Amino acid sequence: MQAHDARVELVHRFFSGTGTTYDAVVHYATFGIDRRWKRRIIELLPPNPRRILDLACGTGSSTPAIAEQFPHCRVIGAELREEYLEIARSKIHKLGWPNVNFVLSRAEDYRSVEPFDCVVSSYLAKYADLERLIPVTKAMLRKGGLLLMHDFTYPPRPCLIPIWRLYF
Repeated sequence: MQAHDARVELVHRFFSGTGTTYDAVVHYATFGIDRRWKRRIIELLPPNPRRILDLACGTGSSTPAIAEQFPHCRVIGAELREEYLEIARSKIHKLGWPNVNFVLSRAEDYRSVEPFDCVVSSYLAKYADLERLIPVTKAMLRKGGLLLMHDFTYPPRPCLIPIWRLYF
């Protein structure tokens, strides 16, 4: 990790103390659509994966669904905030999914010598150094592996920009 990175500082400042309310805030802020987006990610995962990486897994909102869908797949959740990892670990423990492990790491700094069939991420792009993240992620994917990311983006149509600004 770089000595001073404004993105990391922003994440810590913005998300500190929000672990217990994060899932509800995301649900209400997206009018519940977040669940549909994450279900769509699971539908797009390759069949019979051996390893999936959930980058910036947060409180583990997607990780249990991935583990349930693919019980014979090793699922790794990497997250920058320990507060969020504690919640994610608790969810997995309650559900009893033994195929999940969590790692405290910034997405750009996470490395694995074993390749992944797929890397997924939600809401990471705006906080990540994409010039570092994309090559690192590509190197961890097996040949033909899949990267699936979703995030809020700036509207492509000028008529939608006022609505976007009002919402955010």
